[in-house]
Amino acid sequence: MFYKPQSKETGLMWDTWLYWHEGTYFLFYLAKPKSDGQWDNVSLATSDNGVHWKEQGAILAKRPDAVWMGTGSTWASPNFERDGKFFINFSEWRGDQQTIFFGESTDLIRWTRLEDELELKPDARWYNVDQGGDSRWDCIFTTPSDEGGLWGYWTATPSAHYGVGFGRSDDGIAWEALEPPKIEPPLQHRCQHGAVARIGDTYYHMLNLNHGGMYTYLAERPQGPLRRAEKNAALLTSGDDASFAGARYTYFARFFHAPDGLLVNHH
Repeated sequence: MFYKPQSKETGLMWDTWLYWHEGTYFLFYLAKPKSDGQWDNVSLATSDNGVHWKEQGAILAKRPDAVWMGTGSTWASPNFERDGKFFINFSEWRGDQQTIFFGESTDLIRWTRLEDELELKPDARWYNVDQGGDSRWDCIFTTPSDEGGLWGYWTATPSAHYGVGFGRSDDGIAWEALEPPKIEPPLQHRCQHGAVARIGDTYYHMLNLNHGGMYTYLAERPQGPLRRAEKNAALLTSGDDASFAGARYTYFARFFHAPDGLLVNHH
């Protein structure tokens, strides 16, 4: 149930996410070949049982004009029965801004970067566009919309309050940023959005708060508000913010739908 890449080209791993399809577990992760380098690729491993893994290596690499690459997640096209496509998102820091890009695949192993015209940028009506090295804009995690298409949530810096990014897509790759949901009680610092899963009529969100671990928030509508769980809010956490430097706690957990139900993976 543990995995560590061996390829020198892949090198070190960080943020992880999983996808299961037709008997295979696909483990995606942000990677870099050198400890003193920048995160520069998304790599992949596969397994038929979730225990023993085959390293597939890098599937996407940052563009030469990007400083570094950021994490993402993977989902099926809302029109999968017709087009048979899977999509992946990732971020890149180009110039003075972090923005989100996309790739597509039909087998979850061979991936093609999509055109820059699909780049998702912060909407100045609701989000900080003065990046300056401190704002965030990456890592869409999706859940189906009852009206078709997908809802998406991601790590962002709303301009009115601390919180998360929120948007919608009809086709899974052309995204519209929407007004960010309110967080109750209001956050006192920036957070990272790990994942969302709908169970019944409730949307369960995992947020990383101030690098202190993962916490559970609930919403009755896609638009929020996101309310901190009254019971067992601290999902996977050390309770010690200072431990981040040594990575001695669970960081940035994600949901994934496995054959026997909803699971959580983390690194």
